[in-house]
Amino acid sequence: MKIRHVFALAALLVGVEVSSATVLDFENLSEGHHLSDAPYGGITWGTSTDDSFNGSVGSFVASKITAGYAMASSGTTYLYNAWGVNRLSFTFDSGPTTFNGAYFAQVQGPLAWSIATKIRFSDDLGDQSSWLNLTEAPQYLSANFVGATTIYVEHDGGGPNEYTMDDVRFAEPVPEPEMLPALGVGVFAVCRRRRAPRN
Repeated sequence: MKIRHVFALAALLVGVEVSSATVLDFENLSEGHHLSDAPYGGITWGTSTDDSFNGSVGSFVASKITAGYAMASSGTTYLYNAWGVNRLSFTFDSGPTTFNGAYFAQVQGPLAWSIATKIRFSDDLGDQSSWLNLTEAPQYLSANFVGATTIYVEHDGGGPNEYTMDDVRFAEPVPEPEMLPALGVGVFAVCRRRRAPRN
């Protein structure tokens, strides 16, 4: 094996660790399913309390109601933040992950009682995305957080404000830091063996 092939193989192996994307579209969830009830899609879904609305505890809830309320980014199912609570979170069960982003939209029509106007992500490492101004049509909010374990979804506050979320995108867990030196040592050993004089 030529040296350049060894490095190409090493790069490919590392790339596989970080680029295998997953998209959760929630299509197999039933109407009204509370995601905080049990882990789903390799994620534990949290709850949040809105002190401005009788201390109501809300979570992400699946819905298929599109006529007169909201639009899904793909398929017919999306999530909404019950009771309009702010700073809902979700945690990757496998540990540090590359989190790409998700689609968001405003609720609409006669069933919409309090409407969020903008949204952003943050994570447990202190990273923040830009604010996304919401419209009734779903839009993608990019985060691209590397090594995040818990993601927070924040709306513009000022009381309970509902939004919808769909097509959550993330990658497989990032390589553990201790794996990278080991990979480097392996590549170095192969290269050294390749360059050693033969008897």
